[in-house]
Amino acid sequence: MWIDGKWMTETEANAYVTELKTQLKDRENEAENGIRQIALYDDECRRLKKILELAHSEVHRPYPDYQYRWEFELAKLLAEESSVYHKDGGAENG
Repeated sequence: MWIDGKWMTETEANAYVTELKTQLKDRENEAENGIRQIALYDDECRRLKKILELAHSEVHRPYPDYQYRWEFELAKLLAEESSVYHKDGGAENG
């Protein structure tokens, strides 16, 4: 049997397929681990944003309408949602 331009016996072809299946499983495991890590970072980011919102609500202002410069950046950060899990009604709505 010809595979990738090389003649292989049935035994060699079976070994080649087994090797490819092992490599595929390794890549799938790596991808799943990457997805888990991204989910952990996403959750951590969401929790930190909540802490920032709480801190923002407790900041003393010298005047009622006064806004610190960092508050503008915080408002932009909280307004954007960059998580792939939440766009278009994704897996979670958090």
